[in-house]
Amino acid sequence: MPSVPFVSTPKPHLIYIASSGFTGSTLLSLVLGAHHSILNLGEFFVLPFDLKDPEALCGCGKKMTTCDFWRDVSKEIEQRQLDLPGLARFRKRHTGDQLLRWPELAQLYNLKRFDQQDIATYAKLNADVFAVMTRAARSSSEISPQPSHDHHPRSPLLFLDSSKSVYRALWLQRCDTLDVNTLHLVKDPRAFVYSTIKRIPDGRKRFFATIRMALRFNVENMILARLKKHATGTGYTLIRYEELASAPEETLKQLCKRLGIAFEQTMITGFRDRTNHAVAGNSMRFESRGIEFREEWRANLHWWEKAITVALTYVSGRRYGYYKRSQPWTQPDSGRNLTL
Repeated sequence: MPSVPFVSTPKPHLIYIASSGFTGSTLLSLVLGAHHSILNLGEFFVLPFDLKDPEALCGCGKKMTTCDFWRDVSKEIEQRQLDLPGLARFRKRHTGDQLLRWPELAQLYNLKRFDQQDIATYAKLNADVFAVMTRAARSSSEISPQPSHDHHPRSPLLFLDSSKSVYRALWLQRCDTLDVNTLHLVKDPRAFVYSTIKRIPDGRKRFFATIRMALRFNVENMILARLKKHATGTGYTLIRYEELASAPEETLKQLCKRLGIAFEQTMITGFRDRTNHAVAGNSMRFESRGIEFREEWRANLHWWEKAITVALTYVSGRRYGYYKRSQPWTQPDSGRNLTL
């Protein structure tokens, strides 16, 4: 598939990270958000919940309810009488998500037509909220995009949404009010399983959790892969976490080229320094360490857990480049390529 860069249009430009949990979406959003023209929104569809939660933290470190940026945004949203809860259409509660949504799955597999009125309403809501976000970002000295070095007076503002939900991604792709580029982030099945079960003590519960998470890897990524079928004219890129963590510069250069923006070294060396107002996400948002490629599962996953995971995910794992004798992130000179 050829690169599909963003073009200059009045539509908001949105980079959407679609993935399972525990795959490195927080890291990807932080390094992309360090680019001067990208506004990291975090898990944006959690916003309606976080603005009501007195303990929810903004990416800047302040509580959402006391963050000046979000207070200004929520005030304008209220003044414009926008249906903020509508952003959480595919999120029933603050934590956790529903993997199987049968009506949307039917749409994803072209078994059911989209309700155009619902899509239009969702499209308008998101476009209106992004318009509010644009004004807030432009007026903020902390995160306003810098002037570009070409003939444009200012760099275009690209929004980054790491909500991960395949259903939100699907509906955003159908919105004619947005230019969407979907990033499908995937991780070695063994690493994914380890991340989800590592806090469960050895025993029966951990055994069944291993099976359940291995099967979840198959189902979730099978569903996520369908987004490519709906990405005509908007863009779809598969990114392996291992390539991002082991060769961040090369991976980000390729990704920036796909997005139509110039790579910036600060995306690697200064991604912790730029103020962001990302919604939700894990505690890594507030750590100080740089990019580290750690494969803890190799030493900490029991042999039988590895065996079960490989047996259950072998077909899907190989589809995404795993379980092969030669893997790019273990051979620095072999060259790494994003799957387009």
